[in-house]
Amino acid sequence: MSSIIDEINNLHSSLKAIVLNIFLIPFWYVAIYLFNNEFYKSADNLIMLAMCIVLSLVSTFLTSVMFYKADEEVKDDSEEDWYIIDLFSNSISLLCTWLSFLIFTVYSLGFLFNVYIYFYWFLVIYFFPLITFNLFFAIEKYYENKSKNKSKSTK
Repeated sequence: MSSIIDEINNLHSSLKAIVLNIFLIPFWYVAIYLFNNEFYKSADNLIMLAMCIVLSLVSTFLTSVMFYKADEEVKDDSEEDWYIIDLFSNSISLLCTWLSFLIFTVYSLGFLFNVYIYFYWFLVIYFFPLITFNLFFAIEKYYENKSKNKSKSTK
């Protein structure tokens, strides 16, 4: 076991960040089991694992971009490795919390009020805030650049 941890520590910082996505995979596995039981029963384990990995990578990427845009201070080159790991670990901890809350809430709705949500709508609810915040930061950056260009052209 220690050799696996040693190998992970020796990886490049971006690969370490991607390895952190392993923490999200069990949450997605549970979500597929609860909200798409037909797929869970009929699909091969390799296909489900691939789907969990893809969902984890996409959501971590969106959240990391959101955090990066929120904190646009230029980092020193010496802090670059630490910054990537910190960015991804913050993203994954936020996503684990969000996914846990969402699984609990949606499953409770079905259990308590007989309101059942399909996995597709679960994904829409999950990704909606991530995409919305990224669009918000992109629009903000666009108008910020537009105002900078306008002020430069008036001088």
